[in-house]
Amino acid sequence: MLHILVFGMMQQLPLSSVPDPVRRTWQASHTGASSWQAGPGHSYEAAFTARGVRTVIRYSNVGQVIETRTVIGSFDLPERVKTAVLKELRGYRILDTWRVDRRRGVPPQFVIDCNNISDALSIRFDEDGREASRAPRRR
Repeated sequence: MLHILVFGMMQQLPLSSVPDPVRRTWQASHTGASSWQAGPGHSYEAAFTARGVRTVIRYSNVGQVIETRTVIGSFDLPERVKTAVLKELRGYRILDTWRVDRRRGVPPQFVIDCNNISDALSIRFDEDGREASRAPRRR
């Protein structure tokens, strides 16, 4: 069963506003409800929950999958990422932990959504625990 997931600071879109190539790619491999948003750089994101797992798929405007983000438990993080999180995010509360898969042959990355009393952050790590990016996120 699929459920709608509301996410991010991007613009919500009805499915009818999603370009045909993106909609066709989505419909070829997924059924059910999704929440659509316009993503960065003319991309589109579908967010959904299937079998209890929250997932966000980012598509290019021509329907190619750019990346897939899937919620995982923090215990599923590689050891080096766990070590980096414990070191870098002391004093932060972990809200969500995501595995990010891109094209074949590219190692996954891991995104930690977290906050403390003054900050809300989304931090991306490579599989060796090196910080790849850091961005503020909406509370």
